[in-house]
Amino acid sequence: MRIGIVGGGMAGLTAALELAEAGHRVSVFEKYPQFGGLASTVEVAGAQLERFYHHIFSTDLDILGLIERLGLWDRLKWYKDDTGNWYQGRFYPFASPLEILRFSPVPLWQRLRLGAAAFYLTRLKDYRALEQVTARDWITSHMGADSYRVFWEPLLKAKFGAHAESICMSWIYGRVHSRKGPSKKGTPANKLGYLDGSVRVLVEALEARLKGLGVDLRPGLAVKRLVVGEGRVRGLETREGTGDFDRVLVTCATPQLLEIAGEALPAGLTDRLKSFRYYGSCVAILELKRGLSPHYWVSVLDTTIPFLAVIEQTRMISSENYRGETVLYLAKYLDPEDPFYRLPDDAVMEDFLGHLKRVFPSFDGSQLIRSRVMRARYTQPIITVGHGSRVPPHRLPVKGLYLCNMTQIYPEDRGMSYSIGLGSKVAGMMMDDAAED
Repeated sequence: MRIGIVGGGMAGLTAALELAEAGHRVSVFEKYPQFGGLASTVEVAGAQLERFYHHIFSTDLDILGLIERLGLWDRLKWYKDDTGNWYQGRFYPFASPLEILRFSPVPLWQRLRLGAAAFYLTRLKDYRALEQVTARDWITSHMGADSYRVFWEPLLKAKFGAHAESICMSWIYGRVHSRKGPSKKGTPANKLGYLDGSVRVLVEALEARLKGLGVDLRPGLAVKRLVVGEGRVRGLETREGTGDFDRVLVTCATPQLLEIAGEALPAGLTDRLKSFRYYGSCVAILELKRGLSPHYWVSVLDTTIPFLAVIEQTRMISSENYRGETVLYLAKYLDPEDPFYRLPDDAVMEDFLGHLKRVFPSFDGSQLIRSRVMRARYTQPIITVGHGSRVPPHRLPVKGLYLCNMTQIYPEDRGMSYSIGLGSKVAGMMMDDAAED
């Protein structure tokens, strides 16, 4: 079976691995020069660093399984889960149940309700009722109005902007429930994992395994059009011409699928797919002369500050890995049509640095060694009430055409491990269908 895969992120590479190991001829087309998608890396302070911050939980079974499968287990290191909140000029540790109970901006009785509701969500098996209620309404009812106002509302607004009050509670459920699920045997509790050398070592190991299996890897080659005839997929068109394929797996964002599909999809499905919305991200990576943050991860509970989180990489990974420099991310989610998304890098940094001083009054420009700005147009699907009924099928109504992307990672939220799991799942479906032909 000849298979074309559109998109060389973690889902596409994992699907390619499964299919190639089963003996199929596979080609992977990635429009950017580097594979990895949102998990791709850049050089920062002499080391490879994820363009968009990543770490691994002990419950991320799919990525942990792939790391082990590729012989990289000795490269995986575990670090303290050191998270906190910034609220009205103060930092509050927020990693353990005791620290949550000490989060004094929320009244004690609501802190207790917050903890009890979070525990309930970790034990809840059937989340479908949560698809029909907004996170705002459920949290206000079960955790308290102050819990929502102080903690959840700023996070939802920073993540989803104008859509914040429409986000369904099943999205919160997915984030809470998955983090308290079963851990991989042999992994430590309450720790964060990180690959020595960044996730780049995982992507490179995947590339090496795929090349060894004869997979045709095509970085820097975008797919322009799906070739469809007589109700089934026939191939893919690129600037180099048309390649014939028996089956095609599309792993890019839904708007990108619509761009290359043309009129190949039925009108009803096209309208359904057009209803999906994404937020993009604008992330600054700063190299500093010294550290700023008391925590690895700080959620900024203030909607007047443009970034959702401050992630000081070198609070988790030793600065020795980065020439002794402090490496820090500032993360902003936004509508990709927002004018801020198109600002020049220096204008983004001017805005970010001015607000960074509000969070860290001791910061001044002399501490900055260099910075860079990363953007991704399709980072976060907007998960509104009733999302479960709108999740598109993996098998599209064109024979031999399949979809595998972030809108289908549900109720869990997007993430490397879930992309890997989904890529493996859809590869299995493709092989099952081939066996029945």
